[in-house]
Amino acid sequence: MEQPVACMSGNPAAAGMTLLARTVVLCHGDFDWPGIAIARRIFDRGARPWRFVRTDYVDAVDRLPADRRLGPGVRAQTAPCDEGLSAAMTAADVAVHEELTVDVLLSDLR
Repeated sequence: MEQPVACMSGNPAAAGMTLLARTVVLCHGDFDWPGIAIARRIFDRGARPWRFVRTDYVDAVDRLPADRRLGPGVRAQTAPCDEGLSAAMTAADVAVHEELTVDVLLSDLR
């Protein structure tokens, strides 16, 4: 069975909030501090993580070329779905944006 995919493009607007209120959503986002803040708002509405825990972050950092590494931002956040995620992000000090993990996400949809 095919599963629908929705892109919230950051903070969910009215359509995204309606979707969150009507169905169970799996959420993946950017592994940076703004991404963690957005994920918290989505998880607070009942979403569950999709490849958005510490081990997923560590794997993504390991696959990230050195010339694509940026810091995760200046304001650390507590990850809503995995206590170890924030600690790993602080230790590595590397952001991993969602488009850099799209191959892994797409493999889940096959």
